[in-house]
Amino acid sequence: MIEAVLFTVLALGMLYGIIRLPFFKLSGVPNKIIAIIFILKIGIVQVQVNLAKKYDVNADIYHVFEGTRPFAKLFLTDKTTAFSIFWGQANDVQVKPITSNFPGWNHRLQTHNDTRTLIRLNMVAIPLHWFYFSIMNLWWAFFSLCASVFLCRKIPSLPAFAMLYNKSAIQLAFFICTTSLPGCLFWFSMAFKETVAWCFFALFIIALSNVIARPGFVNIAWFVLSLLIFTSIKLYFAVAVMVFLLFYFTANYFRRFNPIVASLLIFACIVSSWIFAEVFLNYHQFSLAIYQQANNTVNYAAKVDASTLLPSLLQGPSVFEILLAIPEAIFRILAIPFFPETNNAKLLFPILENYVLFSLLLIGMFHFRYKKEFALISIAMLFFALSSTALIGITTPIIGTYIRYKVLFTPFILLALALHIDLSSIKIFRKWS
Repeated sequence: MIEAVLFTVLALGMLYGIIRLPFFKLSGVPNKIIAIIFILKIGIVQVQVNLAKKYDVNADIYHVFEGTRPFAKLFLTDKTTAFSIFWGQANDVQVKPITSNFPGWNHRLQTHNDTRTLIRLNMVAIPLHWFYFSIMNLWWAFFSLCASVFLCRKIPSLPAFAMLYNKSAIQLAFFICTTSLPGCLFWFSMAFKETVAWCFFALFIIALSNVIARPGFVNIAWFVLSLLIFTSIKLYFAVAVMVFLLFYFTANYFRRFNPIVASLLIFACIVSSWIFAEVFLNYHQFSLAIYQQANNTVNYAAKVDASTLLPSLLQGPSVFEILLAIPEAIFRILAIPFFPETNNAKLLFPILENYVLFSLLLIGMFHFRYKKEFALISIAMLFFALSSTALIGITTPIIGTYIRYKVLFTPFILLALALHIDLSSIKIFRKWS
């Protein structure tokens, strides 16, 4: 009863803030649209919380919540040990007797993984959620909406968009892509790793733009902190960010060349360096890491009898096998599930989402108008999205994983396309064009 009352009061307070606060007033996005999106998020939180409590108490989302309780008790009895575990300084073998009662705490031999990061963040957020499961998820739904609004405000003001004459239309397009797509609306409304990653990715982009504009200790420190948290959730986030930064700044340095030619040259340099290291220097660590991750995922999925497991794309740790698998990996992420391939009713919603995504891509292609001034940032966003989807498609051949992880990257594919669309020819954007 107390949890329901607090949830209702907090949700109404957040909704009031969305309607009244200047932060949520965007020139390209009507305020009522933001409010409607948040109301939908509240509904998703309520449904998911009730389902998790009644039918799926072993789900990761419930573990990252319950894992905070014994952690908090440890802080009250042994602060030294608790802090060493919190900061990742404690050895897993030594603290395993203590952390064995931490739900969701994975004992792999590594300092960080997504579950531990989420438990740590929820520990810090105890003053906000007061150990109430629904309120914890409500806060993350609100934070994810704030992240989308942050990006909508920041992206059009970045130097790469300086020549954008219809910034309000791009704000609306980006907001729709990051909040209204079925997958984004669903997965960004709970304390999933995707929600947390999205929030810290927004902080990373803002910190990056501040570092570029005004280098200083505070901006650099904020940039490093947001990058560490963002990349600690999943390793492929780090790979995607490194590819994006390497590509964008290198291509920007050689901007006097044709952006498409520069992009192809950079891609060729990356691939040839990888092949050279493996063939001539006998350096197989990167290919081996990808193959082992894919193999571990397949073995674990087979062990738990995952119904959506797909055949692995790799037969061995070879750079050539990985490169040949990239096109199919990207296709799997973007197109599967497109038709019902199993009897799993949970796939019906993702199938509808893929229909929406491909419809938007087709609409964009019909209205496509190449604009050279946005070629660099568009290709950079495509490199960011496609490098991530390729890595996910190769290392985690499970349909359920594809459904969740792609929501962080499909908005950037659509935004890269939107920069080259004649928005005045689309009715919803005509007002701002």
